[in-house]
Amino acid sequence: MPEHDTSNPGPPAPDDTGDDLDSGYQRWRDEQTRAMDSDYRAWRRDRYEKFSEEFAIWHRNRRDPLGGGPGTAPHDETQPDPADDTKTSAPPLPGVKGP
Repeated sequence: MPEHDTSNPGPPAPDDTGDDLDSGYQRWRDEQTRAMDSDYRAWRRDRYEKFSEEFAIWHRNRRDPLGGGPGTAPHDETQPDPADDTKTSAPPLPGVKGP
């Protein structure tokens, strides 16, 4: 096996501390990090606003599924309520007593 030439070690091996980074690269890297952080904060704001709007609509629809509000006509009580299974539109069968 050939031996390593120790007379010219070359550039230092990079490590995770960042101590070997030149100042120009470090500045560029910091700028990129700041830009990404800024974009991420903007994305989080946008997502929060979208969530807030969607949740408000969902909550409003859940509280008032008919879409009514102030100034809306009341629900027409002459129509059967499909959720109320105690009312049926079919006439009683002959010879069968109702509930």
